[in-house]
Amino acid sequence: MAAAISYSPRRPPPSTSYKPSTSTLPQSKRNHDFIRPRLPTDPFSNNAFRQRDPLVLNAERLFHTASTSHPRRDVILVLGVPSTKDLAPLFNSERLVFSLLIIASHQPPLVPPKVQPAVRILHLTAPLGLEQAGAIRFVNTLEWAERVARVWRKEGGIGVRELTESDQDGFGALTPPPKFLGQHSKSNTPSPVSSTSHLDSAASSVPTASSLGKRSFFKKLSLRSERALPSPDSSQRPFDALVNFLPHNISDKSLLKQAILVTTISRPFLVAATPPSHSPPTRPSAPKRGSVFSRISIYSMPPTPPLGSRDSLSSLVTGTPFSQSPQIKPRLVHLLPPRPRNSVTNRVLHSIESFLLSFSFPPALEIKTTDGLEPARTCLLESAAFAEPVGTPPSLNINWTVADILLSGCLDDEPTPRAWLSGAADIIVASPPPTQHSPPIARLDPHTPASLDVTTRSNLGISALPTPPDSEEDMSSRHTLPAAKGSSHKHALGWKFWRRRMASDTSR
Repeated sequence: MAAAISYSPRRPPPSTSYKPSTSTLPQSKRNHDFIRPRLPTDPFSNNAFRQRDPLVLNAERLFHTASTSHPRRDVILVLGVPSTKDLAPLFNSERLVFSLLIIASHQPPLVPPKVQPAVRILHLTAPLGLEQAGAIRFVNTLEWAERVARVWRKEGGIGVRELTESDQDGFGALTPPPKFLGQHSKSNTPSPVSSTSHLDSAASSVPTASSLGKRSFFKKLSLRSERALPSPDSSQRPFDALVNFLPHNISDKSLLKQAILVTTISRPFLVAATPPSHSPPTRPSAPKRGSVFSRISIYSMPPTPPLGSRDSLSSLVTGTPFSQSPQIKPRLVHLLPPRPRNSVTNRVLHSIESFLLSFSFPPALEIKTTDGLEPARTCLLESAAFAEPVGTPPSLNINWTVADILLSGCLDDEPTPRAWLSGAADIIVASPPPTQHSPPIARLDPHTPASLDVTTRSNLGISALPTPPDSEEDMSSRHTLPAAKGSSHKHALGWKFWRRRMASDTSR
């Protein structure tokens, strides 16, 4: 008796093939006409963004920049919360020995006892924020630093000095611009030059006796400098470089926003109000203010100061003007905070670099429609890479870091615009070509006596018959004669050699 086979209602019989209904198919399988485009692969999805072709720097240009006879007198502004290690390439840079380093921070780092540039610390009471009213405070901080730079360019100064934001009536007053700011200005839009000039007049009010009693001797000197604040120079840019240490422990979106706002707000402080070629002629100073500065350029190289002098170099002025130094483009450097490896997504770095490139290289039409001034060159790298040493040929005898390469303007004329640098590995200094020695030729050495040459020729089997003297071109190539003697001495020397040769032949 054949056993009865029962089939489960959930399973189809084996003789029938299972064909699911169209209602159970996924939506993607039912729509066979759906075309999914094949987009190109994201070039920033891997480490290709951080690994690019290095920049090749000419060794001759680097040597010319490092060995220029006119030392630079630049002003570099540092923003953020850098450490002493982060600022080591600026503290120890030999090319900044006659420059000024301004550090605006609520947590300023410890300055080593021996630094190359002059250091001015603007001690803020709170971190700089760019949200809402923080942008106004950020502009006031830039104007405060501009006043410090203006006094330093006028009077000079070495050593380390610190100014505090809490001293509202002193040199570092951070009051908002007054309402009557634009009354003495021709344009309605206030510029950094006009705003700082009126801020100086408002902050230089005579303090009370009680406040003077509480101030130290250093703050009295600062107040005195505030009263005698020099007038702004429209052809002089406030800062030659700005180094911005981006804050840590913020999101990638906030990091992008911070870089954009700092770049945009600081733009007027990295260019001159008017180009130097179009600047109006300087008015002669009043007779009562006539001094050594009215006859000698204020941008002059001071000699080695005496030991213990940490105030001013206004009395140490020489005739070597700093204004003759080759003009380089201003530089804006954004430094990423130290983070775990690959913590900052490559898309954020790409977004920051795209904005920086569009800022540094705007279309020519956009430059003409604005103020006609070329913006600063921008750069983005990590804070640790800023201090990496750059490998140079031993023959150059130059020990530079990435900071020196960026701030010196050696990368300004690169054919391919680029803002991101991973470190010293992205910069290669091409070795100078070896000196090609020409093969020896049978010519008279300039330091060889003529009689020795005659003997040598006679030993080589030269004919005893006298040979005509060499032409003036050959004699000039063999002997170096002073230009003051004239060509008559060349003829005398030629006939003298001819007579000596004949005497040698006759004696033999």
